[in-house]
Amino acid sequence: RQLKERNIKVCVVTFDSGPLAMAYVRDTQLTWPLLVDHERTLYQAYGMHQGTWWNLYGPPAIGVSLKLLWRGRRLQRPGSDVHQLGGVVLIVPGGIVSSQ
Repeated sequence: RQLKERNIKVCVVTFDSGPLAMAYVRDTQLTWPLLVDHERTLYQAYGMHQGTWWNLYGPPAIGVSLKLLWRGRRLQRPGSDVHQLGGVVLIVPGGIVSSQ
C-alpha cells in the first residue's frame, strides 16, 4: 500500500523461465510483474555478477540458511544457476540509478 501511495512501481527480474519462474511466483505469492532476462543483460548492467565460493558456501551463507531453518522455512533447490547473485535496483524518474 505504501508503494502505491508513493507511486512506486516494482517488478522482479529473473533469468529462469517456465516451471522455475512459475514456482517462484507461486512460492512467494508474487503480485508484481515478473520479467525474464535470459541473456542476463540487466544483471550485467547493474553489476550483479557470479558469486564466489565464499558468497555461496561460506559462513555468512550458512548462517542465513540456519536462520531460515530455525524459523520453520525449508530450503529450496536453487534455480538453474546457483552462482548468479541477485540485487536491488532503484530507478527514479530523473534517471538516476542505484543498485546493491
